[in-house]
Amino acid sequence: MTDLSCDVIRDLIPGHADGLTSAESNRLVEEHVEICADCRAALSAMRAPESPPPADAAELDYLKKNRRKSRRAVLWAIAGAALVFLAVLSARVLLIGEKTAGDWLYCETRVEGNALLLSLQPKDSAGAVAGVQFSEEDGTITVTTRRVLASALHRGQAQAVYTAAEPIRRVVLNGYVLWDEGTRVSTFCVQLFDTRHRYVGDMVQNGALARVLFQGAWLNELETDSEPYGWRLLLSAEDGEHRLELSEAQLAQREPELRAGACVLLALVQNLDHVEYVYTQAGEEQNLTVTAGDAAAFFGRDIKDCYDSPRLLEQLLQKTNLRGPVYFSASTDH
Repeated sequence: MTDLSCDVIRDLIPGHADGLTSAESNRLVEEHVEICADCRAALSAMRAPESPPPADAAELDYLKKNRRKSRRAVLWAIAGAALVFLAVLSARVLLIGEKTAGDWLYCETRVEGNALLLSLQPKDSAGAVAGVQFSEEDGTITVTTRRVLASALHRGQAQAVYTAAEPIRRVVLNGYVLWDEGTRVSTFCVQLFDTRHRYVGDMVQNGALARVLFQGAWLNELETDSEPYGWRLLLSAEDGEHRLELSEAQLAQREPELRAGACVLLALVQNLDHVEYVYTQAGEEQNLTVTAGDAAAFFGRDIKDCYDSPRLLEQLLQKTNLRGPVYFSASTDH
């Protein structure tokens, strides 16, 4: 074994720690540090990972202050964004509002020549009318409104006046016809007119119409294999399992209303030729059938003319005295 001085070993330790010395030098360093505590400590210190120098107290204080400032900036940014969002939401809910269908309003319509007066009242106390706008084309006045929440800015009802360039023929509010050729159109008429469709084979559209026109229980059967097309309504008792039983007296009371409902169906389904109600009397199946010809004879003109005219549909409802849904029941109280 070669005994090198500590000074020589100390010169070799940095290269040895970094793996840069030869195998022989490595052997000499390892043999020396086994018997020399000072050189062994120097080698251990050289191999230990360097610790970052302690930060200056002023620098630490600066970093802490910057961190606090960054946190406050982030919090202010979040608060600012929340305030902007609330401001936009409030403006939309209380000032701007949203367009909605006309059936959220009660509306009194008065037309005199070129002048239109509307009195608008929300159906629910939480709503208010805002932003009434008018447009005009070929005698049709289109009115659009926006619904906002009731507040000190908008207290609910509103009145609007408009003077047209020519005599007014029709008034449309939010997509619904209110007034047509001198006839005020009822809400029930508007709801029915909105469900009109061309083909009785379209059960989705049939369902939309029937939900407005009828109440009670019934089953549908369509006769659409060949013309003339028909719609059979199998009237059910309240239990939904048995056919509705109508005595002669009950039928006499219910028949005008049933015929009125059939006339409306024939008016609003363009290719429908006849409507048949099926019920029982004294346990025997009976039927009441109304054809398009029957409806035309009752109305005094082609029943299909109502398809494109809310005014004529309203006149049909007035003539049949139908102001609401037909209720399928043996009772005469409806």
